[in-house]
Amino acid sequence: AELALVPPVDATTMLSAFDVPSNKTTSPAYWLPTDKLLDASIVPSRFAGTSVHVANPSALAAVGMDRIPANQLSRWREPGRVNLNTVAQNTKCSDTQLSDAVWWAVLGQDAGVAWNPFASVSPAKTVREMLTLKQATTMFRDTATVSSGTTSKTNNGNGGSTGSSNGNSWKKTRAYDMNPSLAYATAIRLANVATIRSNVFAVWITLKTTDRSSTFGTPTYHRSFAIIDRSIPTGYNAGEPLNARDVIRLQRFLE
Repeated sequence: AELALVPPVDATTMLSAFDVPSNKTTSPAYWLPTDKLLDASIVPSRFAGTSVHVANPSALAAVGMDRIPANQLSRWREPGRVNLNTVAQNTKCSDTQLSDAVWWAVLGQDAGVAWNPFASVSPAKTVREMLTLKQATTMFRDTATVSSGTTSKTNNGNGGSTGSSNGNSWKKTRAYDMNPSLAYATAIRLANVATIRSNVFAVWITLKTTDRSSTFGTPTYHRSFAIIDRSIPTGYNAGEPLNARDVIRLQRFLE
């Protein structure tokens, strides 16, 4: 997300062209010529397990991957980042500090987006969609000015406003519009701690069996639970199991 802060001009004209994101409502993301750059670039997670070391990169020449940075191949995993599409709403906890605790830990307490717009209705499919927080077509912008429909107003600092669009932030005393790094504080935070990619899934399977030899056969249910990791390479051939079970990291039979 910090790519949006890179000016398009050189050092001699950078200050004369200085602007703030609040005046860039129609651009993809401030100075970015296209928001596709957000999906074309990545900052690797600092956690272990994001890549595999290749001792001899020249061995990959046959598949056109003999030139890889630092002899590392990505595992297409982002450990340490929370998939924003999977954070469910959790309210009315006995301890109010626990209500939507995961959501606020990821988003931060500054931005006034009081629920997860991705979890159930419309998941984010690109990094740009994740960084918009469904507030507008551009990256989410922290600002002290909120708008609802065609009427704009400035919050008095006593909390967020309902029905407002991009920029409904809780801490109105901050000078968000003074510098792009402040205006994009929430978007930059999300890019560092959240993701839209996940290869780890929880799977519940319920098998119902009925004894047809009995007129009043009582069905029985068998349930199992598993955590699978689809980033683990496995082979597939119809009718053959091969090593498909390697993706199962945890399996429990519940009933």
